[in-house]
Amino acid sequence: MGKDKTVAAAPVATAVKDSEDSVMDEIKGKNIMPTNLAKEVQDDIAKEEKDKKKSQLKRAIQHATYKNFSARLNLRKRRNEAKVTKDSLEKTAVLLSRLTGVTRDGKAVDSKDLITFEQYKDQYHKLKADTKKAMDEVEKTYRDEVTELDNTDCASYGNDYWL
Repeated sequence: MGKDKTVAAAPVATAVKDSEDSVMDEIKGKNIMPTNLAKEVQDDIAKEEKDKKKSQLKRAIQHATYKNFSARLNLRKRRNEAKVTKDSLEKTAVLLSRLTGVTRDGKAVDSKDLITFEQYKDQYHKLKADTKKAMDEVEKTYRDEVTELDNTDCASYGNDYWL
């Protein structure tokens, strides 16, 4: 019986010894790159570079589009403010003419249109309030338009880092 155990133990010991000797060969074999893998990796790199350039170009187009719309809305706001300001200037000049009795070009104002200083103050404050209300309306319109712009797809460039 003892002899059978020795005989059976000898092949197991040899198998363990062989597996110990070849373990590094097995590990290195798993780390060797397959020859066809390099082509696939190069294709992946080229695809990633193309995707990166597409993403950069997309952000640039979105940025330029957004900035163009934003500048046009800003110009529109400034023009609306200019209209309100011009109207206010004209009304202020008329009010002053009614107070002084003389228009800007030196003509006399009809005596029935003349006003007192107290009337001038009251009308000026009313004009000032009306001008403020008109400017507030211009600002509200602009904010609404910018909100609309911010909900477009071109506004999404802001989610990415932009220089």
